[in-house]
Amino acid sequence: MDYGLIVCTVTLMFLDPTRVDAVIADMQDHTLPGGYNTIVCAMNTDEHPCPVRFPFTLGAGQLREAYEGWELIKYNEDLGTMHNGAQLQFATMLARKPG
Repeated sequence: MDYGLIVCTVTLMFLDPTRVDAVIADMQDHTLPGGYNTIVCAMNTDEHPCPVRFPFTLGAGQLREAYEGWELIKYNEDLGTMHNGAQLQFATMLARKPG
């Protein structure tokens, strides 16, 4: 089944790192033309090392690269605060699949 919107917020970082590319590819494959993907995921960069030991974190620009060819409606890699007060960098993206 294909969808007009697939949302994945603060979940990729709990996955086995070897599966993340396949999960993103599956999201992209099951998005209708003109549909949207939303992803929010923790990052680990030289400038802002992740203080939480997640199984997976994104590197700088990694999510943007995964969505090459899609229209990036919103994309940033800003600092944010988790529910427990930990401050870390997040990639936040809303992307539209080409029609």
